[in-house]
Amino acid sequence: MSFQMAFQELQMKLLDMTKRIDELHAKMSVANREGIRARVTKKEIDSLPEDVRCFESVGRMFILCDQAELKKTLTTQCEAKTEYFAKLKKQEDYLVRQYEDLQKNMAELMRLASEQSR
Repeated sequence: MSFQMAFQELQMKLLDMTKRIDELHAKMSVANREGIRARVTKKEIDSLPEDVRCFESVGRMFILCDQAELKKTLTTQCEAKTEYFAKLKKQEDYLVRQYEDLQKNMAELMRLASEQSR
């Protein structure tokens, strides 16, 4: 395979990897934001008296629910988002290592091509 074809292949892989990393960052941002929202909401509900009526949002409507049940749901959401964020972070680390390896391979290919052209 010629250096030009190998270079093009590596370049396509780098572009794909960059796209995947960007998508992963977007997912991480959403997961983080949802986790923070659940934590803040739970903190506010914890400060309310027990006799205050609470509503849970379901789509575009709100449903009256028990305060203890809502706290339990929010706690579960917080834990789930924390676990999901940790999973995404591991994926990000893996993709970043792959990206760095591709960059090293491209630099090596360019070095070999320049040595051969001499």
